[in-house]
Amino acid sequence: AIDSLGLSDQETITISVADVNEPPIASDAIFSVAENSTVLTPTSVFVASDPDATSGSNGTLSYAITSNNEDSAFAINPTTGAITATGPFDFERRNSYSFHVTVRDGGDPSLEFVAHVTVNVTDVHEPPEVLDQDFTIHETASPGTFVGTVFAKDSDFGGNLTYSLGTSGNIDNAFGIPATLGHLPVINGPLDAAAVPTYTL
Repeated sequence: AIDSLGLSDQETITISVADVNEPPIASDAIFSVAENSTVLTPTSVFVASDPDATSGSNGTLSYAITSNNEDSAFAINPTTGAITATGPFDFERRNSYSFHVTVRDGGDPSLEFVAHVTVNVTDVHEPPEVLDQDFTIHETASPGTFVGTVFAKDSDFGGNLTYSLGTSGNIDNAFGIPATLGHLPVINGPLDAAAVPTYTL
């Protein structure tokens, strides 16, 4: 400052900029997990940031799954944002999960961002299962006589099964089975209960 006679004085003025808490920032995320597994790809960490990252508690983030976590299928580390799956998952039962992750900062008042997370379950080819079954047939049965239906199931969606008999146990090729059906007929008969009382196929 300078007065009318030309005398002056100079001082330093300090202006402090007060931090204003800003909400965290995150994007919707998509992960995948193979059925019968609990490993998420490409990464299991939900990524978020905060403009106040260098401003103490205003930039300290916490994470929580806040809705749609059906069957409690997923959990999230409240500090790191790492998502874990409880699994295993069954593609044929359900091929996608969606839930919300809330990211909250440590400001006062606290601010938050809600993101949508999708986890797609990828199909893994699984082998069919043939059920153990017992049949009884008279030894006088002639070729073509129906013995029974072999039941098998395939947990894969839209799985088409074909059938065949192994050579072990099928003495004299007594039985056959059509490739596309589970019907089991006598192929070479009659049978002889005294010679072969039981066939294990």
